[in-house]
Amino acid sequence: ITSGLAVGVLVVEAPEESNCLRFVDDALEQGKDVFVLPGNVDAENCAGNNRLLKEGARPVTAAWDILCEYSDLYRGKLHYIHESELQKMRKSPQKDENPYSDFVQVCVPNPKKIIDKPKPVEYIGLEKQLESLSEQQLKIISAMGNEAIHIDDLIDATGLEPAAMLAELTMLQIEGVVSQQAGKRFTLNIIRGS
Repeated sequence: ITSGLAVGVLVVEAPEESNCLRFVDDALEQGKDVFVLPGNVDAENCAGNNRLLKEGARPVTAAWDILCEYSDLYRGKLHYIHESELQKMRKSPQKDENPYSDFVQVCVPNPKKIIDKPKPVEYIGLEKQLESLSEQQLKIISAMGNEAIHIDDLIDATGLEPAAMLAELTMLQIEGVVSQQAGKRFTLNIIRGS
């Protein structure tokens, strides 16, 4: 199919027993032109190239070698460019010339950097924290020391019902005043005396 779509085939590198040579056989059966880039005589990867040259394939050393074969098919479309014209086309831009001036800017970059992090929460002092706590929560905090304390010991020290104790401890955890340790033990997140 590929050789059928092509006008001609160019072989760049083909070892002696390669799929490339089978492709060339298909192209020849279809009446396509075969061009070959000559390879080194002692290179195994170019053994197929050299065999095709011996059998009559057209040697190629530049792109124009192939294009000039089809100049009759594409009259007025193919023009040979002399090396001097090519050099003019390749001239390097001047220092003050912008080499990207012919590019179209698709998207205008946003000069303002957008940060999606929330603003830091300002420090809340101990007194401010204690103002927002209920009477039962204050009772729980006053019963806690510097060491972790078990929930049963907190119930005994405060006299609160177990359900009420769990509810208040949950609220204190949400507010960040206490944290739960392994084995239903709780500690204050505030160091006393500081």
